[in-house]
Amino acid sequence: MISGSSLYGTTSEGGTSGLGTVFRLKDTSGTWTESVIYNFAGGTGDGSYPYAGLLLSGGVFYGTTYYGGTYGAGTVFSLSASGNTWTETVIYNFGGAGDGANPHAPLTVSSGVLYGTTYNGGASGDGTVFSLTPSGGSWTEAVLYSFSGTDGQSPHGGVVVGSEGVLYGTTL
Repeated sequence: MISGSSLYGTTSEGGTSGLGTVFRLKDTSGTWTESVIYNFAGGTGDGSYPYAGLLLSGGVFYGTTYYGGTYGAGTVFSLSASGNTWTETVIYNFGGAGDGANPHAPLTVSSGVLYGTTYNGGASGDGTVFSLTPSGGSWTEAVLYSFSGTDGQSPHGGVVVGSEGVLYGTTL
């Protein structure tokens, strides 16, 4: 993700807990300097293993982690800056069965709504397409579709929003 003279990304491992990071590469007169702006801690209060890249929307970065969170099934997080201080907030914890588990792909946004996929979970355990809608300072998750295996399973990629709000994606 490019923002100004900086590039932002994730590592799925490494960092202070070995559970992944968000980093920034900043161009300073032709010399690139790397800094870790967030270290994932895992457990019930944070995600771990962010396999996907970041989405920048409204000055805030959004991303997913494959594991961690309240139920261990992954998270959606936001990361915002105030000066040189970065604040990470888990905005959704995946529960596994009904709502999906283990998001693996980057998010996309349309009209302020975040869209993504989970590799596992959902009604048949074969992954989901989900949305997260902001509502009064919190986020409401909705499963838009649960894969059954016969119609595809385990999406590795995210979705894109086409004309008239149609979502497109792929599965294994």
